[in-house]
Amino acid sequence: MLPGIRGVGKTTLLYQAYYYLLNEKHILPDQIIYLSCDDLNNIVDCNIREIVDIYLNNQFNTQLRLLDKEIFLLIDESQYDKNWSMSGKIIYDRSEKIFMVFTGSSALNLEYNADAARRMFKRVVTPLNYNEHLIEI
Repeated sequence: MLPGIRGVGKTTLLYQAYYYLLNEKHILPDQIIYLSCDDLNNIVDCNIREIVDIYLNNQFNTQLRLLDKEIFLLIDESQYDKNWSMSGKIIYDRSEKIFMVFTGSSALNLEYNADAARRMFKRVVTPLNYNEHLIEI
């Protein structure tokens, strides 16, 4: 879980992870899912778990419990799914083959439930300080 204020680079980190998996680790494109929940809710009212279920059914003709491939799920702006932590918990409990990264605003810290908390590792993404910014230039 990567919470942080807007504009610190959470989406950029997800894109970098996507390209790393694709180009450095040679993971097939159909095994990497990038999902932006803010875009998703503009199109249809559904949740992360439903999207994953639909994807697995359409792409691999399988379901969470029967999945035999490793899948990387990169979820941006997850706070737009009000039940994102429960979706993550259910996906985690039903398949050891799915690795998930969730990003969202700092308010995300307050919204995850106790069941999801013990299944998640949280790394807060903070803005660069002045010295770090100089190193990046």
